[in-house]
Amino acid sequence: MEGKRFLLYEVWEPLVRFLHWFNCFFIVVLLSLGGILFFRSALNLSPATSETILHFHVYAGYPLAAGILLRWIWLFIGEPFSTWKDILPLREEQRRGLRETLLWYARGLRGRPPFYIAHNPLAGIAYGTFFVFVALQVVTGLILNQIPPLPSGERRPPLFLILPHDTGFIVILLYVLIHIPMVLIHELKERRSIVSAMIHGKKVFEEGEREGIERYRDLLKG
Repeated sequence: MEGKRFLLYEVWEPLVRFLHWFNCFFIVVLLSLGGILFFRSALNLSPATSETILHFHVYAGYPLAAGILLRWIWLFIGEPFSTWKDILPLREEQRRGLRETLLWYARGLRGRPPFYIAHNPLAGIAYGTFFVFVALQVVTGLILNQIPPLPSGERRPPLFLILPHDTGFIVILLYVLIHIPMVLIHELKERRSIVSAMIHGKKVFEEGEREGIERYRDLLKG
């Protein structure tokens, strides 16, 4: 570390950072309420209680739908490091970074971490998949909400709708449970301030990496 000079480089613009925490909050709320509904039989909830929790679940889904829609739009009009061009490994440089990342993981995260600016290529693929599942979750949730309850107060939506929604719940829950420790691991191993960067937007790089950052930014713009 001695003798090295470092720079703070803005990777994520304010709107992306706001949407990250906005969507994060409502995803946690929805997962919590959805978990209660998922295990309502085991919890022995009455139909009236389940219906009340469902209403809160639906109300929390609307702001998430708006946040996810805006983030989807921003994938196409945002700054280079916030777009789909950074998430999907379409270029050889990104595919090389993906291979180096997989090798780094295979070595037990030993040695020098692969260089990347925003998301590492593997995390980018996971992030893109997450966007798809959350969007499907929003769509199926909106459709399910249109199905009225039975006279008894119970809801019995068709399996072809409830199955993808329940599957999406499990996939998103697993993503969150993996995402948090992986972010912490990268924070400790790479020391690029990835957690605080999602607050103030800036990651830590060595001064000599500036040229690589600017070249990659220009590549994404192309």
